[in-house]
This record gives sequence, C-alpha cells and structure tokens, in this order.
Amino acid sequence: MSNTLEKKDEITNISVAAAAKVCALIGFFLALLMLLPYAVAALFSATRSHRGWLWGGILAGVGLTMAPLLGIAYGAVCGAAVAFSYNFVASRWGGIQVTSREVTRPAKRLHARTADASRHADADAAHRQSPPSAP
Repeated sequence: MSNTLEKKDEITNISVAAAAKVCALIGFFLALLMLLPYAVAALFSATRSHRGWLWGGILAGVGLTMAPLLGIAYGAVCGAAVAFSYNFVASRWGGIQVTSREVTRPAKRLHARTADASRHADADAAHRQSPPSAP
C-alpha cells in the first residue's frame, strides 16, 4: 500500500503586486551584498585622484544611499514585468505544470519515533549525571 498521492497543478496566475514586493525585497538584499565592494573601490579610487579622500567619501556615501534604493526599484519593476508577462502567456497557452505529492505517515510510527528519541535522551542524561565508578 502506497503512502503517497500524486497530483498535477498548474500555475495560472501570479499576483503582479506580490511579485513586485518579493522581487523588490530580493533586489534590496542583493544591492546590500554588492554594495561593500563598490564602496571600497570608491574609496581606493579617490586616493588616486587629485581630490583626495573627501571625494571618495562623497562617492561612497552616494553609493551607500543609492544602491539599496535602485535595487528596490529594479527588483519591483522586473518582478512586476515578469509576473505580468507570465500571466499574459499562461492565459493563452497554459501555465507551468507542477507535479506534487502528498506524503502521509501513519500516526503510530511518528509517535514511536518520538518516544524512542525521548527514551534515548533520558538514558543519556542519566548517564551524564551518574558519579564515576571507583576502580
């Protein structure tokens, strides 16, 4: 007797607003990851210019401010465009088909594992608390 049931689902619609929010958040974090090397490069390039550290500090400050904002904007626009395009294509030619399966486990087996793990944990704790035996 099998404990799995297979079913096929099709994604027919993606919320444009939700996709834009998720992609904006991803864009923000990616911008933060890429920001540090660019800020360091701006400071080092400033040492080679005739304007000195002040110019590098200004460039790093602008980069530190603009990169997360541009990452959010870029992520939101791209996420909305991809969701809108997907919805257009899926409505005419069908969406992505996803095969999933539902796995069911008998309740007794699950409880037996929990009881067995608890029994081993109790035995380990008792072993750690027992005084060492004399030779």
